[in-house]
Amino acid sequence: IDLDGSIITSADGTTWAQTSPKLNQTTRDIVYSAADSLYVLVGDGGVFTSPDGIVWTTRKVLDLYAVAYSSTLDLFVAFDSSLKVYTSSDGMTWTNTATLSNAVLSVMWSPAVSLFVAGGSSKVFTSPDGTTWTSYTVGGVNYEGIAYSPSAGVHVIVGAGGALYTSPDAVTWTPRTSGAVGALHDVC
Repeated sequence: IDLDGSIITSADGTTWAQTSPKLNQTTRDIVYSAADSLYVLVGDGGVFTSPDGIVWTTRKVLDLYAVAYSSTLDLFVAFDSSLKVYTSSDGMTWTNTATLSNAVLSVMWSPAVSLFVAGGSSKVFTSPDGTTWTSYTVGGVNYEGIAYSPSAGVHVIVGAGGALYTSPDAVTWTPRTSGAVGALHDVC
């Protein structure tokens, strides 16, 4: 996905093509649910769903920044710019389930600790169900990317000024040296 609403797809990972037409919305994050055979894309102007990544349907008009899916809970979680948390069991119908103290820019489901883990303005949030959230102050920057490495057994969060923290449990975070001077926008 691109911020301008362009979506590119590939059936083989080698040949890529832009889908047509563009969504004409700022797109920010995308996730796939194998259980629902559904892509869920979020951004300015809506939640969009697609069974194939090519034909998209607008589901709800919300400006959302991040989305994650838990196959364990069969639950989608997304965040908007006004600190609200939304959940959906099918990717189509969304309910505001919580309001946080800080904005969230990235989120993931961690099967290792059975928690949604989200990063944003100087905080990391965790939730076992998408409704009840616990916040942890980590450093003092905006965190834009979060991931879990099963082989290393650590969660990684990155952000402004080359910030990089790791955690085995998504609760206790240790600063690491990234070597980057500018912002780190994502990690995998």
